[in-house]
Amino acid sequence: MSPSRLDAFIPEPRSCEVDSIATEVPASTAFANARHFDLARVPLAAFLFWLRTLPERLGDERRSGARPKLTFDEIGRSGTGFQVLVDDPERLVVGAVGRFWQTRMELADVAPERFASYAEPGWGKLAWELRAEEREHGSELVFELRLDATDDEAYRKLRRYYRMIAPFSRFFRRSGLRLMRDDLSPRTASEATRPLAGDLLIATPKAEATDAIEIDAPPSAVWPWLVQMGCGRAGFYSHDDLDNGGVRSEITIVPELQHLQVGDVVPATPRGTDGFTVIILEPEHALVLGSLVDSDAHRALRFSQSKPERYFQSTWAFVLEPLAGDRTRLVVRARVDYAPDGLMGKLGTAATALVHRFMERAQLEHLKERAEGGAPRVQSTWHDRGSAVQGALIMLLDLATPFLRNARAHWGTTAEDAARPHRGDEHVPEPVWQWTHAIHVRATPEQVWPWIAQLGQEKAGFYSYQVLENIAGCEIQNAASVHPEWQTTKVGDVLRIHPDAPPLVITVCEKDRALVAAAGVDPATGTITKEALRKPGTVAVSWSFLLEPAPDGTTVLKSRYRCACSDDLATRLQYGPAIVEPVGFAMDRKMLRGIKQRSERHVESS
Repeated sequence: MSPSRLDAFIPEPRSCEVDSIATEVPASTAFANARHFDLARVPLAAFLFWLRTLPERLGDERRSGARPKLTFDEIGRSGTGFQVLVDDPERLVVGAVGRFWQTRMELADVAPERFASYAEPGWGKLAWELRAEEREHGSELVFELRLDATDDEAYRKLRRYYRMIAPFSRFFRRSGLRLMRDDLSPRTASEATRPLAGDLLIATPKAEATDAIEIDAPPSAVWPWLVQMGCGRAGFYSHDDLDNGGVRSEITIVPELQHLQVGDVVPATPRGTDGFTVIILEPEHALVLGSLVDSDAHRALRFSQSKPERYFQSTWAFVLEPLAGDRTRLVVRARVDYAPDGLMGKLGTAATALVHRFMERAQLEHLKERAEGGAPRVQSTWHDRGSAVQGALIMLLDLATPFLRNARAHWGTTAEDAARPHRGDEHVPEPVWQWTHAIHVRATPEQVWPWIAQLGQEKAGFYSYQVLENIAGCEIQNAASVHPEWQTTKVGDVLRIHPDAPPLVITVCEKDRALVAAAGVDPATGTITKEALRKPGTVAVSWSFLLEPAPDGTTVLKSRYRCACSDDLATRLQYGPAIVEPVGFAMDRKMLRGIKQRSERHVESS
């Protein structure tokens, strides 16, 4: 990598971010194109500039269709505060000294030769460089951003401000680099205009967006990921907090989700069955989804129905094109039509286009990651992190209320029901402490069982507070769908909770009825005796998952945990109820709710 000219202006930045993208042309060609790039083409910039000029555009009908332009040439204009520090055939450096965090941004007039040495307290420094670097097969466009300040307090303010705008800044930079790269590729340029499968479904769209990515895998390896898309299915591989109810999209191919047909509906929301109808399905080549919404009734219609007076219609096409070397070009096109065609429609379309670009780029990158086999096994969403905070607070509350332990011990059921014998009790006949938690699931035992059968650290996880489990080193990824390869659970298998902890051994596995696992019991008798518990450090536990059918075809799911341990202080502290019960209550309740959510969502979408 060539030296950065930013060293002359911010030689020791307190923060630095670098984004880059490969091109197939020489560095001189790449930079010349980027140097005169219209920044208003970036979706975020285009939308903000459209809003900024809306009043004058509305006042001048002749300009109503004009799109504002913003080039690097305008950055150095007198009075803007941002100035060009370096402009040569290989790179462009722009910088500013300012109080960027103020509501009304204040920018200082600092000459380029004084930029590095400027030290008046209370100011932040920002500088970025756009450059092109030669590579073996083309070049690389690089955008480097550096931040600094003239004192510690100013930097704290600058850092707080940048944390707030960082997601938008990164989106702007990366989208701009992709567009610059696409301008240099004849293939990419043609993709935006050439016909694709599904175009005739909306022949004259009011808005259209085409995106593409190259994947180091053949179409046959990419296609299964497309077929299993959908909420309540494998997700959309985009920002799961926004389009999949916070449930992480699948990182494996799920065989039972591979049987998509024309006319099927791919759910678009975590609740309900409305979504995209499969209109075209050509295996390993094209998948086209469509939707038609009655804007007044707020309900989905069949795509082929007559359009109501007010409607919103869209198509979403995924086209796979084989490349040399078992590679694939995935082209995605979204088309939109709506009525009436007024100001609110244009505003809504502009906002939708911005969101679509943000979501689509993430989807393509994550699809590439999965098809190439590079998706990390464990990854949490913001929904997972927020849920973990809630779980931690529940644990703290439970730790502070040991007097509520008896009530928590039969959450979801009665004390009388918890006191009666249950399957698996024989392993720990006289527990020191126990719980019996229950939840009502609107699904049959046959529909709930698959989620129970695949429990385990190495399998589907425990559908609980994944972030907290992984902080403890569990290396768990909660599954969002049923995996056939994990449905072969049998007696003698193990239920692993932590990679470094002894597993529980499955002693009962009755499909659709009961799964029982135990640890610390005598293998010959399957139980623990009072004599054995006299030895310090002895612990025996059983964990039963019981499915009880209700008369209305639904299920009562129970989690019953029993623990017996020796009476020495160290063992009591480690395995007794004082700490384990408050933590276990929070985790177990979340698990039961996770199973309920998954089972019911699966029933609704099937």
